[in-house]
Amino acid sequence: MKKDLNTAILDPYKNIITIAPRLEVVCYEAVVGILPEDRTMSMPDKLTLHRISIKIATGGVVDFSIEELSLIKERIGKVWSSLVVGAAYDILDADYKSESEIIQQAVVADISESLPIV
Repeated sequence: MKKDLNTAILDPYKNIITIAPRLEVVCYEAVVGILPEDRTMSMPDKLTLHRISIKIATGGVVDFSIEELSLIKERIGKVWSSLVVGAAYDILDADYKSESEIIQQAVVADISESLPIV
């Protein structure tokens, strides 16, 4: 599932949350942060987190598996405040749309609005 990690994390007033300005920061910090249960985590699980952190660090639009997104969301929920968790989950749960898809939808909507109702 493609996600744009450059997406801004906004509070309910549409202001950028300064401690977590982009989805990339939220995801990366959640994956590389040390949680109490990480002390007993298996080596394969640690390597999975490492591989995910490398994908996140590339930035931009990243294609994650469902399992990777689930793990990222689980860790975000444990690391960040409810404000950041809610904003990040809204982005992660939404379908990714490329810039061309957004433009195409805007053009179609603009054309539809200008057509007379019969």
